[in-house]
Amino acid sequence: MRLLRTLPPPIYQDEADLHNRFRLLPADTQATADLLRHIAHHSVQPGEAGNLHLKANRAAMIRQPCDLTPLLPTIVCPTLFLRGQNSRNLSAEKLAQMLHACPQAQGREIPAAGHHIFLDQPSAFLDIVTNFLHEKGTDTTANAQRGQNNN
Repeated sequence: MRLLRTLPPPIYQDEADLHNRFRLLPADTQATADLLRHIAHHSVQPGEAGNLHLKANRAAMIRQPCDLTPLLPTIVCPTLFLRGQNSRNLSAEKLAQMLHACPQAQGREIPAAGHHIFLDQPSAFLDIVTNFLHEKGTDTTANAQRGQNNN
């Protein structure tokens, strides 16, 4: 990422050039070619010369990564950590450390997914997140109802 921060943003001559050269970061994904074309199309805006350039500002990547692990024990809300089985960004060991540091959190590993879980395995991602939210929403509703009954 350090090198990427120093490079000028890509300029695409047209949609065909965009579709040939556009890549996710990290590049490894199970997403379909149609989905990647859709993302590419919505990731650029027209430039003054009629070419296309990224909407994202690479200057935003200049910040140095920071370790938020010391803050995990302070999280008190329901938390779900997801990891793609093939992720090179979050190891299974790091996920286990995060869960240990944040005891009320739940963690799930999604098979056949890399860093871009929601692109690689959208159905599994949606099912896991929906179930988590439903479960936590039910817990929250039950707790609120118990609180009202105690008043």
